[in-house]
Amino acid sequence: PDHHEIHIGELALRSEQIEWRTPASQPAAVRYAGNRIEIQNLQLANADQRITATGVVGSNSDTLRIHVDNVDVAQLDTLLLGDGRLAGRLTGDADVSGSPSALRVSSNFALTKGAFRTYMFDALSGTMDYTPSGLALDVKLQQTPTEWITAKGLAPATLFRPTPPGVDEHDAGRLGGALDVQITSSDIGLGFVQGFTPYVTNVTGTMQANVRVTG
Repeated sequence: PDHHEIHIGELALRSEQIEWRTPASQPAAVRYAGNRIEIQNLQLANADQRITATGVVGSNSDTLRIHVDNVDVAQLDTLLLGDGRLAGRLTGDADVSGSPSALRVSSNFALTKGAFRTYMFDALSGTMDYTPSGLALDVKLQQTPTEWITAKGLAPATLFRPTPPGVDEHDAGRLGGALDVQITSSDIGLGFVQGFTPYVTNVTGTMQANVRVTG
């Protein structure tokens, strides 16, 4: 056959007391051939939470669209056997296109009433666009109604890869691409640092950032 096809009438994912399943009377299908995968109407739901995927990945002319609606990331982390560091409700979209060796992802998201370890915040939202050359981001962390920090700019893909053996880590000619990220903030309490590491405690004071990171 020129392709393989899987039909999904009912699917359930369970971990401890958590269960995500396909909605009743909403069959899905997956077709694949070579590097091309087509997903039709794949949905997973849990109460008021929903994840949907439809479209094609592995093609330069088609797009796979993924939508998440009001997803409890702490619950999803448990389902995926994570370490329970994340919490909050996530809503967003991602469009995935391109060949497997040159994927492109365009996304927007909002995580509300969030937490990372012991650090709690009102919202984390923004856009991230990934291409083989790097990541473009425009993100805002709203710690409280009056405290915020933003990051906007470009990060080359080489920033996220280990330096190959025998290659000089100092890229004087910026052959791997240029890093250019602007970080700004309101007056923000320094106590947020304690949420990211257990080795820092009793931090007080405020700061205001206006930093451009290049390289």
